[in-house]
Amino acid sequence: MKTCFFLIPLFLVLVLFQKVEFDFGTTKDGTNWQILNDGVMGGLSKGEILFTENSLKFSGAVSLENYGGFTSVKSPFQEFNLANKSRVKIRYKTSGQSIAISLENSRAFYKPYFKLELEDTEDSWKTKEIAIEQFKQYNLGQVTQEQISGEFLKTVKRIGFITNQKKEGTFTVEVDYLVFE
Repeated sequence: MKTCFFLIPLFLVLVLFQKVEFDFGTTKDGTNWQILNDGVMGGLSKGEILFTENSLKFSGAVSLENYGGFTSVKSPFQEFNLANKSRVKIRYKTSGQSIAISLENSRAFYKPYFKLELEDTEDSWKTKEIAIEQFKQYNLGQVTQEQISGEFLKTVKRIGFITNQKKEGTFTVEVDYLVFE
């Protein structure tokens, strides 16, 4: 019985403070991530992914034709409890476009989601550590005034990267790792 009282709190600590981590380089996490282009709304942007020795490489071309303007790479829908996470760490490099990390808690495209904008690194590797409260809510591409909440973070269903400028042209993004702590 004493063992049970010890194991339950230990289990809770491990679950509550477990990192949500994607190591795209070493362990090739994300091989089941998929491209989602603006073609779902008639756009003509294109993106593709491949894995290098050290990263997930997401590249393509953004087109503004036919109401386009973005391409993204996203995890499959699953449960991510980020409620007890206070920061996100990422090592990445970009060329041609800035990107954003996206968090969704619904399968419906018209539901609000959150993005964390990352600047274009002009093909240099950067490591960033950013507070989770820096994520901004968007609804149908427009920023709102809503702050990210613990309730939203508890129910995240998909994580991804999305081109963020609505700027026509080619781009390359490489991500070594993404960690929520």
